[in-house]
Formats: sequence, structure tokens, C-alpha cells
Amino acid sequence: KGGVGIGSPRASLEANFALRELVGAGNFYAGVHQHDAALNNAVRNVMRDSKAKIATVSDIVNSDCIVILGEDLTNTAPRLALAVRQAARGEHMNQAHSVKILDWQDAAIRTHSQGIKRSPVFVLTTNETKLDDIASAYRVTPDAAARITGAIVHAMTHTLDHSAPDVALQAALSSAEQAIAATLLAAVQRAKKPLIISGTHSGSLALVQATASLSAALTTEQHAQTLVLTLPEANSLGLALMDAPPLDAALTRMTQGVDVALVLENDLYRRAEKLTIDNALSGVK
Repeated sequence: KGGVGIGSPRASLEANFALRELVGAGNFYAGVHQHDAALNNAVRNVMRDSKAKIATVSDIVNSDCIVILGEDLTNTAPRLALAVRQAARGEHMNQAHSVKILDWQDAAIRTHSQGIKRSPVFVLTTNETKLDDIASAYRVTPDAAARITGAIVHAMTHTLDHSAPDVALQAALSSAEQAIAATLLAAVQRAKKPLIISGTHSGSLALVQATASLSAALTTEQHAQTLVLTLPEANSLGLALMDAPPLDAALTRMTQGVDVALVLENDLYRRAEKLTIDNALSGVK
């Protein structure tokens, strides 16, 4: 009956590849739930196909307008959260430089920047985040964030962008959502180095797709680095590049009976219901 190899988004690309070579490509599975795999694959496709370039940490720090969609960055990407905080001080630093205050003179910069607005940061999330203190924060659902983002894309392009999800472009916005969309639209159009940050934390495929559409609309020759997408685990993207079937398919096959199952750096009970995993393991000889 053969065997199966279950990889992991926490394992290195080399380790996953070695397991696939051992069991054969047809017996290798990604080790993440089907929905998570779809999200990771969507991020992979955006990073591969979008004309927007993925921003570096330095690009984030130098951005003059940041929109964060559906991500609590302090929890999902803390180094990027620090870069966003640095970017929020961008206007303060520019004003300090204009009077020849050096970067290391923090006290002088803070004194000189009193009364000067921060560079704009917008956070659209379901719950509060630790970046709310430096941002214009809006509590919206992932679907609402996708609708708002799609409305901004539509307003910028004046054409129907078929790469964006239908819900983002066709559903009517509430008056509150319209106000948020108008605020964000004005800010990103005014910016010289706008940046959009999103990811898979919200679990919304529509939001990932809408984010990609917005970053593409913002991308020009002058500012190509307009996009950052975060993933949940250390090598989620590397595993997605291997294009293996999700864990669900492996569990189904195990339930039907296999001789051996090799699980690489993965706790299956974190990925599916206990009863489902128990049933699958019972089919492994």
C-alpha cells in the first residue's frame, strides 16, 4: 500500500525536498489544512506574478504612507512592525534633517517634532493591534477590508480589475466603509512612496487578492516596491513553492490504509480535529 510523507511549513526547504525525494512526489503532502494551503498558494502566486515588487525592511522604513490590511503585525511579523513604527516617524526625521539635526540625536528630534504630524499609517483589522497608537485604526471585518480595498482600486483605475475578487468591486459599501475608502484613497494618491501590507492572518482569500490589486494599481516606475505579504510560519512560502497536495488529502489516504507515514517537524493535531487525526493514524500499518 506504500506510504506517505507529510511535510511542514516549519521545516526547511531542503528537509521538505529530501522527504519528497524519499517517498516520491506522488506521495508527498504539504502538511497544512486545505484552506491554509489555498491562502499560502495565493500569496505565492501574487509574489510571483504581480508587477509590484516585494518591499524590503528598508523600503518599509522609507515609505511615506502605509496601509495594513487584516494583519496584527506585532504578532505575525514583529520586525516589520518595528519598521512601520520607524516609517511613521518619517516626517519627523525629514523636518529634523531640514534643520541639520542628526539621526542619532533622538531627544532633539522629539523636541523639534512636537506638533508635527506623523507619516500616515492606516490599520484595518477586526481587533485592536499594538500599532494602533501610531495609526489611524479602523475595526472592520476581513470582507469589509476587501470591499474597501476593491473600491479604492476601482476609483484609481476607473475600470473593472478582474484580478480583484467580485465581492470587493460589486458589493455596496456602507457609509462608514465609503468614508474609510475615501480617506485611504486620498492618502495613497498623495504619497510618494505608498506601501500596502497584508497577509494570511485574517484567513481571507478575498483580502489577499484585493491587496494584490491595490499594490498593482499603485505601482509605477517611480515606486515599484509597494507590497508586503506575511505568512504564518517560518517556511510557509517555501512549502507552497513545492505545490504539494494539502494535509486533507494525506489524511484521506491514510484512513484508507497505508504501510508507513513519515511526518516531518509537524504536529498534526494542530492542523485538524483530534478525531480526524486519530482515524487517519489508525489506518497506518
